[in-house]
Amino acid sequence: MTKLPKQLLPITKFSQESFYLAALLFSYASNFLFSIFVGRFLSLEEFGIVALLTSLWYLISIFLNSLTFAINYKTSYLTHKFGKVAGSSFFKNVYAKLIRVSFLIAIVWFIISPLLTNYFKINQFLPLISLSPIIILGAANAIIRGYLQGKKIFIFAGLLLVIEAVSKLIFAVILVLFKQFNYVYLYIPLSVSFAFVSALFVMSKIENSVDKNESYDFPTKFFFSSIFNNISIAAFLTLDLILAKHYLSPNQAGVYGLLNLLGKITYFFGSMFNVFLITKIAELEGKNKNSERVFYKFLGASTLLSIFAPLFFVLSSKFSISFLLGKHAIGIIPYVLPYTFAIMLFTISNTIVSFHLAKKQYTIAILPLIMIIFMAVGIFLHHADINDIVSVLLTVSLLNTVIVLGAHISKFFNFFNKNSYLFLNKFPNYEK
Repeated sequence: MTKLPKQLLPITKFSQESFYLAALLFSYASNFLFSIFVGRFLSLEEFGIVALLTSLWYLISIFLNSLTFAINYKTSYLTHKFGKVAGSSFFKNVYAKLIRVSFLIAIVWFIISPLLTNYFKINQFLPLISLSPIIILGAANAIIRGYLQGKKIFIFAGLLLVIEAVSKLIFAVILVLFKQFNYVYLYIPLSVSFAFVSALFVMSKIENSVDKNESYDFPTKFFFSSIFNNISIAAFLTLDLILAKHYLSPNQAGVYGLLNLLGKITYFFGSMFNVFLITKIAELEGKNKNSERVFYKFLGASTLLSIFAPLFFVLSSKFSISFLLGKHAIGIIPYVLPYTFAIMLFTISNTIVSFHLAKKQYTIAILPLIMIIFMAVGIFLHHADINDIVSVLLTVSLLNTVIVLGAHISKFFNFFNKNSYLFLNKFPNYEK
């Protein structure tokens, strides 16, 4: 394992995974406090803009999270197959190349941002343009975070989570205290920038050895498969909100934004242990060991945690929702059970998908992606009110879970060679 600074050695008396999990919980709690805070000070229209920018940031995170998973997977795989130096060499090889690609994407986003204001019914383009620089900085953070997870340096990875979460809350409080309600959305670029500076500092403290005679390439197939998987995640967490912002009135869209917040809490709580899934499965694959027993432990943990959030919100009902989100959130109570149940089912099925990706069975990522099309068409046809959109989401989630679970149980993916999945065989397969 990579050598840690002496100041952090006392923390290693505890499990690094436990430390990271605690940091993850703190990050989730901080995000929830942020939403409660801004929800109490902003109007529904202003909250709708913040919710929109947050959702767009989640969409950008499709690629950033896929980047993290790919770096995590390849770093862990190489470290346990060829030695710890191999993982560091891989990071050095791909970092600069990936940053250049993200810079080009940021330029494209900057150009098209003014064209999207009419679609989202906002009268200024600065909120959309503000996302441009964080595409670059977010990519750098994602690469570093994936490397730290793949090397099992969860102490530093956890510290970066805490830093970003705290900075987000601090920037939001400052903007609200100075009554800059129209600019609260700037918490995103400000917090990501601060996290980037912190990540650079963290990497400067890590002692890495690099084998200059070896070059390890980027796991292209895994990356694109992970993008497909993360598209499905982002769709179930954000696409409904974006379409609601387009189809519903400003007040209804604000109410739906609060409902969507409960859905995100349900997903993030249920998928909490999944952060270790890719790392562990890649490690076992690198060691040529069976990984199914470990997977079922992760699946059991995901199921239990996924059930907890809907039960809490439903049983506590009016008191917890009005207390946490404010009196104007009472309107979401009739939709809490079906909405959080839909997210719960999706969270469980996504754990299954992640396992098969780590096993290089990439076809499974296509299945939830097809469900997105059904959801988009369903909302396009049925969007008269909040109930219509929630009903579409629940129906698609049920269908997705049945298909994914059925495919897993029936060993459907054994019919495919693990290195040739549909159009993914067009990409080069690097195992070095």
